[in-house]
Amino acid sequence: MRPLALLLVPLLAPLFTGACSPAEERAPDSGSAPVLVLAVDGFEWNVILPLLRAGEMPHLEELMERGTFGQLSTMMPNKSPRLWTTIATGKPPSEHGILDFLKPTEEPGSGAQHFTSRDRRTKAFWNVLSDAGVSNDTIGWWVTYPVEEVLGTMVAQTNTTQSYGIKKGHLEAGLPHQVWPPEFEARVFAALGESHDSVEARMEEIFGTRPEDLRPRLKKLWKQCEWTFRADSTYAAVLRARLAEGPPARVTSIFMGGTDVVGHRFWPAFEPETADPRPDPEEVAAFRHVIPAYYRYADKVIGELTSLYPADTTVIVIADHGMRAGGHGGEDAGVFLAAGPGIRDAPPFDPQTLDKATLPMLGRLADFCPTLLSLVDVPFGEDMLGRPIEALFTPEFQTAHPARSVPTHDDAEWLSTRGEEFEFEDAERVEQLRELGYLGDE
Repeated sequence: MRPLALLLVPLLAPLFTGACSPAEERAPDSGSAPVLVLAVDGFEWNVILPLLRAGEMPHLEELMERGTFGQLSTMMPNKSPRLWTTIATGKPPSEHGILDFLKPTEEPGSGAQHFTSRDRRTKAFWNVLSDAGVSNDTIGWWVTYPVEEVLGTMVAQTNTTQSYGIKKGHLEAGLPHQVWPPEFEARVFAALGESHDSVEARMEEIFGTRPEDLRPRLKKLWKQCEWTFRADSTYAAVLRARLAEGPPARVTSIFMGGTDVVGHRFWPAFEPETADPRPDPEEVAAFRHVIPAYYRYADKVIGELTSLYPADTTVIVIADHGMRAGGHGGEDAGVFLAAGPGIRDAPPFDPQTLDKATLPMLGRLADFCPTLLSLVDVPFGEDMLGRPIEALFTPEFQTAHPARSVPTHDDAEWLSTRGEEFEFEDAERVEQLRELGYLGDE
């Protein structure tokens, strides 16, 4: 079985040291220390910092103590498919082609369609790493359905609940293109079953109640979170299953979206004084604790997953944007954190005095892909908007691993596969977006 995929992020000044020829672009997987990227949608420092002060996110704090952390500037409009694709490609939406959740329909009444991986017009880091012989696993990243043939494992995020009905966090047996390589599919479905068996108990633990104990409107909010809790649990189970079959890939990336979803649904109860309209006291009493509880759960997952990796693993935590009352309609910067070999240590800090407003703005979304490639000695594309960020790395790392570049990674053969239609019915996934307020028709 072949290994994993990743996610990394920007920092400050560009690290740019000359171009290399296409022949130099390919370098076999060297067996160097792995990189684990934890992509956490809508991760917000203003939720994290009070929990750190209370000692309730110990795994994130441990990474902060031995690495670099700060903020990552986002883009507007800050919709997840376009942002995570910019992170993955180093290019803006106008170039990578993933502009929103749904594609414009040419014929009235033809039904909404999500963007698919075949709509992406430039290579993502998993393609570039595979071309360079670097093993990579990607689990749950946005706009990865149908999966691509990578040098490792890919499990699509946008999956199904019923035949050709796309819904996040649930795979449909017998439906192709959800898992690469196909022979890993059986193990993925076994992990899926294990995850589903425990999701309701996990939800009751986080909510502190059962849906039966809530009045109908509040019960609906509880039930509307089930898919994202299941998705996060499933992706973690899939990664554990992957690691049970062999050593980690050089680069692994895994996505968690529950932090974004609970932010959308429960911020009014979390900060009722900022909400308009203000929630009623029963809603506040039932749900005020849910966002902190889910962040504590995310920290637990971070600890569990990092414990499965060697001590010399580079760990990256990245968010596409932050969160606040009303969602993330403004330019709310997201979390960035990196720790491991070659990464600069942050100055000593006291969690009691940290404040989001004073955390450094380390970089931008587009810098992630070229920075990641440089971290594993693969040249970045000069046609990328982003550039490697030298402030992330120690001087010793920069000397031993100078950044390289090639004009582009988008060869004609790969580009010829772009734009191929891949049709599926995704009414359920569209309904999820409507429930979260993304479609503007509530």
